[in-house]
Amino acid sequence: MDVNFVTHSRGAFEVFATDDRFTPHHISLYMALFAVWNLTRWEPHMRIAREEIMLRARFGSVNTYYRCLQDLHAWGYIVWKRAARAHRPSTVAVKRLDQGLHDVTHVLISETGDETEVGPSIVNPSKPRKRPNRTGAKQQTPSPAPTGDAMDDFFSDTRGGENAGAPRGPAGARPADLKEAVDFFHAQKSTAREAEKFHSYYQANGWRQGGRAPMEDWQAAARSWILKVDYFEATGAGGKTGPKPNHLDTDDDKDYDKPL
Repeated sequence: MDVNFVTHSRGAFEVFATDDRFTPHHISLYMALFAVWNLTRWEPHMRIAREEIMLRARFGSVNTYYRCLQDLHAWGYIVWKRAARAHRPSTVAVKRLDQGLHDVTHVLISETGDETEVGPSIVNPSKPRKRPNRTGAKQQTPSPAPTGDAMDDFFSDTRGGENAGAPRGPAGARPADLKEAVDFFHAQKSTAREAEKFHSYYQANGWRQGGRAPMEDWQAAARSWILKVDYFEATGAGGKTGPKPNHLDTDDDKDYDKPL
């Protein structure tokens, strides 16, 4: 898939400006997903690690994370398929905004009024979407993520053309060897030492996350590892700067006869 980064970004900013359902949380989450989508070289359906996306979006609440994911899915900007079991990555397909930008903005712009039809939904073009009245209407519960044929149809559409038959998602649950991990860490502008620490840690745990669930996407786990390393280097362990070695040593002569 060949996505135009600039055109898609312009489309996203237009959506943020015209769709009044978006809050800062939705914008932050969408941009985090867009950044990871770019790192995967525009995979039609990418696997995401909750810890990585929450760190990129600066989310502190798991409930807020899932609520915003459900909203973006219900509004048609992504197709989100939650993992069947815990500690496994979810699957997300991002709706392209670099094609048919005029049609997308036309759907989102409405006339004045409390409740106005704004055109077909991006998820289901056959059903018109109505904008709720913010003054008195209660927020509706987002619809659950689609399963079965709906998900398969969306993925088959996005994988058409030159990308038909391409491999699904990043390769492998573990790197082939240490060199592959080092090369990936270098590509992410990290160090070989961090790659060795990452490889040794998960090699000792049998490539399991949390010590139980088998790892399905080691590259997503590696990106999350790098983000956490950058965070702790910037803030210090636990957000506090610890004492430095020999910080009490001094060469100054002190006169202890003077009163304090």
